Amino acid sequence: ATHTVVMFDGEHHNPRKDLSCDYKANRPDYSQVPDEENPFTQLDDIYKALDYLGIKYAVTTDCETDDVIAQYAYTYGNDMKIVISSFDSDFFQLISHRVQILRYRGEKTVLCGREWLREKYGIEADQYAAFKSLTGDAADNIRGIPGVGAKTAAALLRQFGSLETLLEQAQ
Repeated sequence: ATHTVVMFDGEHHNPRKDLSCDYKANRPDYSQVPDEENPFTQLDDIYKALDYLGIKYAVTTDCETDDVIAQYAYTYGNDMKIVISSFDSDFFQLISHRVQILRYRGEKTVLCGREWLREKYGIEADQYAAFKSLTGDAADNIRGIPGVGAKTAAALLRQFGSLETLLEQAQ
């Protein structure tokens, strides 16, 4: 890698919670646990380690880290190869000929690109947001359409191409 940055979500109001109070409501509240059980107590040590290694990092102050990473991918993804290391499947919608997602799992590490996404879900990257709209996102506590799982969502998107066309045809 020629450029590396580590992004952290800061502690600030999340406007997405204004849209739905259920958004990420399934996540633990670490403010209520002892320090030895709170992973956030390690942040200062992580920042020091990154400084020591010369790795740049940033903490978001008014949006989610996902939004900043997506902006980088959209801004620079046509000019350079970008690898996003994350387990957040929302990043699959950013996959392109120059943007891939690294899911580190030791010996089972996978670099997710366009072909991987087609094999795994049967859809294109530009269909992934619609796919998640249909299936939901348990990690973010967002419900999908009842009875629509991954196979049905992929089949609908292959048939109709987009969520907009699917909704138009349903009327």
